[in-house]
Amino acid sequence: MLVLGVETSTESTSLAIIGDTQPVYEVISYTPFTHSERINILLENIFEVLKVGFVDIDLMAVSIGPGYFTALRVGLSFVKAIEFVHKIPVVGVNTLDALAHEAPFCLDGLKVIPVIDAQKGQVYTATYVCKNKKIERVTDYSIILPEKIKIHNKTLIIGAGKGVEYFKNETLFRKRFPSSLTIAKLGLEKYLKSGADDVTLLEPFYMRITDAEEKFGETDKTYPTGG
Repeated sequence: MLVLGVETSTESTSLAIIGDTQPVYEVISYTPFTHSERINILLENIFEVLKVGFVDIDLMAVSIGPGYFTALRVGLSFVKAIEFVHKIPVVGVNTLDALAHEAPFCLDGLKVIPVIDAQKGQVYTATYVCKNKKIERVTDYSIILPEKIKIHNKTLIIGAGKGVEYFKNETLFRKRFPSSLTIAKLGLEKYLKSGADDVTLLEPFYMRITDAEEKFGETDKTYPTGG
């Protein structure tokens, strides 16, 4: 089974393919905010290197956010167009979940806190805990000021890009953009458990507060599972 992973939630653009009989392969463009210009080029590169095409792809997994709204739209529009023509099932993957699973190590009791720029001085985040070498989310998704994140000795902060510089001096800080490889792996797990998403209902998980909410002081928000 071949899975195409698509990640466009932050500044970079990445696509990957995973599968049982094909090598794991990922291509990344770090040129900031060129998602629409680069995404088709990256796909052509993958197809050429692995000698595959749409007929070989069994599933697509796409990051749905949180992240930059326009960037997320590029990725979602990309997979929706492919689904419309080639009828390949699609699953959406939360970007914070994916980023948490990119922790370089997972010791029991370790807290993993992914952070993604939410603009206006805030970050998207959630808290995860390592249990039996598995990452489990233990809080709601939230959008908060970075200084409100409680960091202890066994807390790993992971993230990259604009808005994450606040944590760069933390001992357990790892610079990392979300990976399309992780999106593909989590997407496959989700698909095997609950099947494909309804692509007509798949939308960005966009947590940005409105100007009215900010005006009246509602600066922090939490979201249990989705948009």
